[in-house]
Amino acid sequence: MLVVVHGGPTWDHSYLLPAVAGLADLAHVVLFDLRGCGRSSRTPPMGEAVLRNWARPILILQGNREMSFPVSLARKLHAAVPASTLAEIPDAAHMAHFDNPQAWLAAVRGFLRTTRPPRCAGSSPRDARPA
Repeated sequence: MLVVVHGGPTWDHSYLLPAVAGLADLAHVVLFDLRGCGRSSRTPPMGEAVLRNWARPILILQGNREMSFPVSLARKLHAAVPASTLAEIPDAAHMAHFDNPQAWLAAVRGFLRTTRPPRCAGSSPRDARPA
């Protein structure tokens, strides 16, 4: 499963649909807006602790030209979340999936191919997908 979290306050996650459509062959894709963003309301705190407690692999995608959430912050988040992988997208800013779609898609595909999700209780080996 690929969970895509949208955090922008003025737009919802629908603009991400074209970018993640090319990943449906690798994973079940779920998109949602953080509370207080897009179509959601109320803003609960979401910090490093939430991501550390997720207990699943996390991919942090960061455009290397992003100014509102600089690469230095993405590196700090990556260092604070042990289960994370940081992919810095070259020649991209806030909309890395538009700025450099090939590199963005390659980073996500590579992460999905090399990351095996934890087995759910009651699943059998035949239910597991090969990496």
